[in-house]
Amino acid sequence: MIPRNIKAIIDLYVDKGYSVGSFLYAVLTNDLFEATARADQQNQFALTLICQYIYNYTPKPCWGSPEAVKDWQRMHKEHPNLCEAMASQDRERRQKYYEESQETLFEYCTKFFDQESKNKEGDDNKN
Repeated sequence: MIPRNIKAIIDLYVDKGYSVGSFLYAVLTNDLFEATARADQQNQFALTLICQYIYNYTPKPCWGSPEAVKDWQRMHKEHPNLCEAMASQDRERRQKYYEESQETLFEYCTKFFDQESKNKEGDDNKN
């Protein structure tokens, strides 16, 4: 699961067009290098899950490039009913995210590092 504060900020961005911080802006604009540079330790570990959340739980027009983010925020000001219609399609799923999500960030990281260890062991055995 993604950190609750990050989910809340993403949801406010989607539902209200609120601005996000530099880390989430980099994620939303698909700038992986900037996102990893700006992420704190918790968000570095959660980056894959955050991207999956955005991809699976938010409207496609609100992310993917700087233009998409700018247009989404502008659309909230100029056409709030249209944004509301688009955001509401995923809102119920976003609200139930923590109920649906079986894997915690800790479990995800543990699984990731276990797999990395197995891969390293396999590489060591080949040499």
